[in-house]
Amino acid sequence: PMPVIGFDPEDDGGGHWKWGGVERFAGAHPFAWVDDELRAADHARVALRATPALLVQPDPRLGLTDAHVEELEAFAAGLA
Repeated sequence: PMPVIGFDPEDDGGGHWKWGGVERFAGAHPFAWVDDELRAADHARVALRATPALLVQPDPRLGLTDAHVEELEAFAAGLA
């Protein structure tokens, strides 16, 4: 089984409603987050993290593209 992040829409952590769950799950570990609802405030919040994080925002009409996968792979490779 794969781990699952629990979300509480009331626990937004001061931004996107998923932030509280993502930060509890990731803690101080690097993470990549793929979501079509990200905003400038979310990118600003990632910039303040002490550990690396990548936000990928696919167009909801197109979904995840090869370019997104390459970006995720490069991020993961840079952590190794």
